[in-house]
Amino acid sequence: MCGIYGYLGNRSNAAQTVIEGLRRLEYRGYDSWGVAAVAGGYFDLTRRTGPVDVTDITLPKGSAALGHTRWATHGDITVHNAHPHLDCSGGLALVHNGIVENAESLRQPLIAAGHTFHSETDSEVIVHLIEQERHHGPSLHHAVLAAFRQLQGINGIAILDRTGDCIVAATSGSPLVVALNNGEAHIASDPSALQSANSSIIVLEDGQLAIVERSNVRVMDMQLGSWVTPHILPSQVSNVSKPLKPGEHWMWREICEQPRLLRLLADDAAAESLALAQAIRNATSVTCVGCGTAYHASLYGRYALASAGERSHAVPGSEFAFLADAAGPGGVLIALSQSGETIDVLDAVHYAHHQGATVIALVNAHWSTLARVADKVIRLRAGPEQCVLATKSFLAKIAIITLIEAALRNDLTSGQHILRDAASHIESILTSVFQEHITDLASHMASQEHLYCLGRGRSTAIAL
Repeated sequence: MCGIYGYLGNRSNAAQTVIEGLRRLEYRGYDSWGVAAVAGGYFDLTRRTGPVDVTDITLPKGSAALGHTRWATHGDITVHNAHPHLDCSGGLALVHNGIVENAESLRQPLIAAGHTFHSETDSEVIVHLIEQERHHGPSLHHAVLAAFRQLQGINGIAILDRTGDCIVAATSGSPLVVALNNGEAHIASDPSALQSANSSIIVLEDGQLAIVERSNVRVMDMQLGSWVTPHILPSQVSNVSKPLKPGEHWMWREICEQPRLLRLLADDAAAESLALAQAIRNATSVTCVGCGTAYHASLYGRYALASAGERSHAVPGSEFAFLADAAGPGGVLIALSQSGETIDVLDAVHYAHHQGATVIALVNAHWSTLARVADKVIRLRAGPEQCVLATKSFLAKIAIITLIEAALRNDLTSGQHILRDAASHIESILTSVFQEHITDLASHMASQEHLYCLGRGRSTAIAL
């Protein structure tokens, strides 16, 4: 998933501020990066392949900048394919997260109209499309609106013009958030990248456009073309993980956080687990849905509920449509996700709602789309999970399901004991002779492009 970060404010080092934001998004994985800063009424554009590294780069001065980390989909890993992309006049810089499914059908008329393309990406199509719409005379946000309405697929964009006065952002299924604080505006694809925990955090809902200025944000419903009240979150959701210590790895740190998390859930998630157990008892059907790691937690949920006498289905999000009738009126859909933005899970949620089912989310990112659209939410409480390989968030799902199973047996206390005993057991393992070996394994895994799990049941091995 690509990373987006932008800044408008009173600092003269906007480009450096954006670089720092991009570094907080490094956990997403990427192959190239770039930043466009407004300098003297023009864009100073820096793009590179590989990790974010400015040791040999002199960043421009200026109070507005827009940056991006790319995970290649359209086109090879090259500097020309890195973002931001500029329009023909050099007056607009654009960053993009998502896939424009109809990019080629949009590209050809733009070429015929005289636009010159410098990359293989679908993203560059968007900036030229906006430029073309501006020829008709509308303001920047009207041009963005007209262009965005032509895009097919899941997309999030941010556009800065060379005046440096505002950033226009739009989204359809791809997360974007904005933080305002003392005359400064930050925009990012993930709240964990935001600079300040004391900011007002505005989440762009699906189908919304925002005009972001230094001290103000205006939000529009793109379908209706009318201004709406923005969705503002509590400031504490932007809790940023502390930087890694030398030689430390996200995977190792987050494994070490698991005992604390288990004890926290044993105390704090008990009442929510009781309520979910009651909802399961009253449901006409129960379906657990997730993708990837969350789907494996769903499988555990199916067995755990069965051992407590409750039948359920476990379905990958991408296959939910084949069992959608199981989540009809009176049914319960349990949606599991770390990010809360997995599109296949969200599609299942929307379909279940349409069928009249109740949706209960087990989700870590409580600012996410899933948390906002679910009828009930149980937070995983795992905190930011920077490691691409799920550790504590997966364990949190298993822990909550364990509490629910115990509650269904009318013995919630036993579930709490299981979590606390597990916390102590994990601590003993982490402080044993395996500590050195696990640290080496985490380091090795962090350097690998491919990871495979082999085995079945308790006999599971990791092959690199």
